[in-house]
Amino acid sequence: MNSELIGTFVLPDEKLGEMNSNSMKVGNGLVISNGSLVSSKCGILRFKNPDKYWIDNNQKRYTPIVGQPVIGFITQKVGTEYLVDLGTNIPAVLSFFGFPGATKKNRPQLKINDTVYARIIASNGTEEPQIVCMDKNERASGFGQLEGGYCFKCSLNLSRKFLQPRNKILSYLGKKLKFEIAVGVNGRIWINSGSVQDTILITNAIQRTEGLTEKPARKVINMLFDNMM
Repeated sequence: MNSELIGTFVLPDEKLGEMNSNSMKVGNGLVISNGSLVSSKCGILRFKNPDKYWIDNNQKRYTPIVGQPVIGFITQKVGTEYLVDLGTNIPAVLSFFGFPGATKKNRPQLKINDTVYARIIASNGTEEPQIVCMDKNERASGFGQLEGGYCFKCSLNLSRKFLQPRNKILSYLGKKLKFEIAVGVNGRIWINSGSVQDTILITNAIQRTEGLTEKPARKVINMLFDNMM
């Protein structure tokens, strides 16, 4: 088994190495073919002592959890609430008053298809999740309507990766271009920069670094910038 592949992103039908022992346990996303370990789906190759391997796959639908940041799209206005698509089976509910200092006369006027960055405040798995566009201290803290920019889908693993504090890949990108970013744990990322070309470049850089550690990710980013500039 090639230990260097552990923690990296692999593709379907990729040969990962030879079976090292009869005690090796093969989990989700892996098959044994002619004595070799082969991936049957894309994802991150994982290992657990003493000898278990599996693919951490990103096909699962997002499940809302209280406190998590999400990116959603306004789909409907009902009474004093907005229905918001989070990519879940049930739309979320955003109150007109779920914004800092919102009143009947002073609140955001959102339209269908507008994009919002919000926080889950209630979810039990059976009813509509409740979201607000403010932090637990009722301050904006980056939450609210995301105007302009470009929003794209990504794997849940990738969104979690870019939500980590002091993400080194984001820091490296920030040294090359100025841009705004909002990351939803529901597998959506919003980018806003000085031009369409820059936004495309940043989006490609984020998508192509999935599964990569810092050093190879920098190489990919440098290659993209060299080709675009």
